[in-house]
Amino acid sequence: MREIIEKSENNRMVFRLFATLLAYPDEEFVSSVHELREAAESVCKNGVFSACKEFLTQLEHRPLISLQAEYTELFDLYPSTCLNLTFHDCGEGKDRGSALVRLNSLFKQEGYELSNSELPDFLPVILEFLSIGGPESCSLICKQYRHHICQLARRVIEKSDLYKNLFEAILMLFQEDRPLGE
Repeated sequence: MREIIEKSENNRMVFRLFATLLAYPDEEFVSSVHELREAAESVCKNGVFSACKEFLTQLEHRPLISLQAEYTELFDLYPSTCLNLTFHDCGEGKDRGSALVRLNSLFKQEGYELSNSELPDFLPVILEFLSIGGPESCSLICKQYRHHICQLARRVIEKSDLYKNLFEAILMLFQEDRPLGE
């Protein structure tokens, strides 16, 4: 998997784009949809771009309050679609605390600092790290969390019309039966 992370600077840009697309929708986010579409077009392959484009089109046609309500309901109220990846493995138990400490330590080794409000297992944080981290660390994270990301994507695809397309793109990128990003 290390060679896949090293192979393509484009993969790193896709990870950064996905981290941005998974941000909580606010006015700034919604006003940048056109720029995000241009970024998706320049860095995503056909199927991934089509799915991102559909997601961005839906963003343009919904009121901000509706986007915020769906994000909160989907990612904060349903444990099965929680964006904190260690939660899917450990729940709220002490094992989760250990997993968070290990992730945070890995991030610090790479010089990646989190804000006080972010947990290291939050999917947008993981994606952001994959866009800048070293190949060994990124490979380790992919190996450890790829399965959880794919499971989460499948659950979101079932539950959400809005986020369905974005998570179809994420699933294409992280599919477990082929090399990452191809």
